[in-house]
Amino acid sequence: MLAPEYRVGLRVLREKIGLWTALSIAIPAFFKTLMVRHKVEEDSDKAEATKADLKNHFQLLANMHQMLEKRYGKARTDEIMKDVLLEGGNVFFRGFTKLGPGERLGEFVEIYKAFERNNIVFDVIEKTDKRFEIKIKRCQTNKTNETI
Repeated sequence: MLAPEYRVGLRVLREKIGLWTALSIAIPAFFKTLMVRHKVEEDSDKAEATKADLKNHFQLLANMHQMLEKRYGKARTDEIMKDVLLEGGNVFFRGFTKLGPGERLGEFVEIYKAFERNNIVFDVIEKTDKRFEIKIKRCQTNKTNETI
């Protein structure tokens, strides 16, 4: 099953270039994605593992971009991918809103806490206009305590 942001991206792609053309791009890109897995060395830190996970998650977008560019050229691909990324990104970052002019990090903290309340249990260590530090007590993917 595709992640929600990819389902939205495929819908946008279909609207932009038609169903059959979108499928002729998305299906081969999907299979190419299955063949490429970004890995980390055993002694790598958690940040490297997280980067590899993100690369793997977004590999399909990179492959679709390459295939679109071969078919439509750079300008048209950039136009198509802009809409795919904007609408898919809204789904990927659901729950987050941008800080507006004059808003401060402290205001974002409340948005973040509301967003994460179903994903992690954490204590706020420091909350200022320049720094937000939490200690994660429990999360879906990390069973250890970790300060970020």
